Amino acid sequence: MEKTAPKKILMLIGQFYPAIGGAEQECQNLSRKFIASGHTVSVLTEYRDGLPPFESIDGIPVYRKIRGWHLFEVTYMLSVFLLLWKLRKEFNHIICFGLYLYTAPAVLFALCSDKKILLRLECSGASGDFCRIAQLKLGRLVSRCAQWSHRIIAISSEIERELLRGGFSQKKIIRIPNSVDTERFTPILNAAIPDVPCISFIGRLDRQKGIDLMLRALKKLVEHGVQFKAFIVGDGPIKQELTELAEQLLISDVAIFTGPQHDTAPFYRQTTILLLPSRDEGLPLVLLEGMASGLAIIASAVGGVPELLNPGNSVQIRADAHTVCPNGILVHSEDSVELAAAIKYLIENNGVANLCGVNARKHIEEKYSIDIVIEKYLQLIR
Repeated sequence: MEKTAPKKILMLIGQFYPAIGGAEQECQNLSRKFIASGHTVSVLTEYRDGLPPFESIDGIPVYRKIRGWHLFEVTYMLSVFLLLWKLRKEFNHIICFGLYLYTAPAVLFALCSDKKILLRLECSGASGDFCRIAQLKLGRLVSRCAQWSHRIIAISSEIERELLRGGFSQKKIIRIPNSVDTERFTPILNAAIPDVPCISFIGRLDRQKGIDLMLRALKKLVEHGVQFKAFIVGDGPIKQELTELAEQLLISDVAIFTGPQHDTAPFYRQTTILLLPSRDEGLPLVLLEGMASGLAIIASAVGGVPELLNPGNSVQIRADAHTVCPNGILVHSEDSVELAAAIKYLIENNGVANLCGVNARKHIEEKYSIDIVIEKYLQLIR
């Protein structure tokens, strides 16, 4: 990597470790790589009950100090601005994860203090950054301030299109995807063939992720006599609702809820087919990890998922059925019947599943390795 004059970088994000969502993991991974490249990194995030207001994680100073009482959302913004003032000697660059209330004061502070700010959007669609900000009283102010960022990072083509529709300048938008550690997540050589296929979902348990559709698809597989076991790895606000649905569908014996796991790598190693039946997405980290692990993937054609499974968009998803792409299978969201059919197809066509896994691993190595992605950030801040 080309040497860069040391920078002092502040990561501004709603939550940080021990939260283990995609944005939180990407923030932590990038922070480690920035430090390994000779830069200094600190993190400013929201206060969380039960966690210290300050601690060092992997040598990264983490300030959990953003507070606000949401009086017309002004006190939250003021809290961020004052914290940035107090920490001003700690950074000359801000990387802001997501479009939220902290975005506006961060941009204004950067502009009036001669610091650089890079804004990263995390998700598109009905659960995305723009829809979330539209629900806030000061959403229009936040969106307007965001346009003054020095650069806006789009992690997917769908997010880039939303930025352009939102009035953001094409000249400021740069495409940098999420990344994955291709040494930690890697295919298992000479893996033993399992007695029955293992189907896994790994992620946050909320409606956006479509786990209810997965459970209904698993029910259809049981009805067709397909043998399998399934793991739902993670936690979230609708876990109880999902476990009750599994009981109602009489599939609790094959659909196992593992709870939250800080180390998900072992689940990738035992997975045959990785599912992500989301209703909305950005560029999901779980798919990058699954592809790096050489797994067969089935995912909804939302957000940045199609460009992962179908690079170049050489094949469009058919209106009547799932579509086999070079790196996996795309399905329409909200369709558990189609999802079940795609799972059954891969179980019955092991050669196709293996080929998709090999293609996926190669694609990740070429474009999404953490070393490739961090170099794009280093070029950006030079």
